Amino acid sequence: ESKNIFPSISKKLNLLLLPLLINVKENKISYLSENPIYTSWQDNQEKFYLLNYILPSEEIEDIKIYGSIADTIDNYNFEKIVRKYDLENHIILIIYQNENKINILSKLKFNNKLKILNYNYENLNLNNNKSVNRLIFDLKKLYEDEWKKLNLINTSIKLPLTISLLSKDHKKVKLFETILEDFDLVSDYIVTSFNSKYIYYKIIYNGPPDKFFNEINSLGLNIEKKDQTWMIQ
Repeated sequence: ESKNIFPSISKKLNLLLLPLLINVKENKISYLSENPIYTSWQDNQEKFYLLNYILPSEEIEDIKIYGSIADTIDNYNFEKIVRKYDLENHIILIIYQNENKINILSKLKFNNKLKILNYNYENLNLNNNKSVNRLIFDLKKLYEDEWKKLNLINTSIKLPLTISLLSKDHKKVKLFETILEDFDLVSDYIVTSFNSKYIYYKIIYNGPPDKFFNEINSLGLNIEKKDQTWMIQ
């Protein structure tokens, strides 16, 4: 930590990748089958990759949409297309090609967090397989790093949380304590008090509170704030 180096949880993620290639001179979008990034994206898979990419199919309805948005694609809302694949996480990858000058706009949505990245390549020939593979490798590394950033374990962050649940709900108590034992970002927890109605836990969490609550909710436990403490319903 003194050298600003932190571990990250190795967590797999399925997501949709929508790669769009735009010829700047012709102001034209290359459809998926004409896009070398699309056709070559799945060629090289490394075992250590955490992101599993789902590529869209080429549908006539979507082709019509792509053909009409070349001028406004930076601000276009792709939710209509994304919803069809039933994936909460996605990357909209827009590649602007001006001969061998490539500008890349990536819109990442990981765990309901949106991030926009921009990169440029001055001399990259997308008609060359080696150049295409190099670009894909760079992009995959970039996206992997962004995903790892969201899963950092930073023990310098010690967030105390007080959470209560019904003491008679033995099944939920057991589930909650099992979850706490398995959480990499929970450094410690204790029962501070209990009575005939409630059990109160103090939890030390090495991350932001919204991440903790999202993880708990995803595992089937609903947390709501009651008075000054959080309560599992």
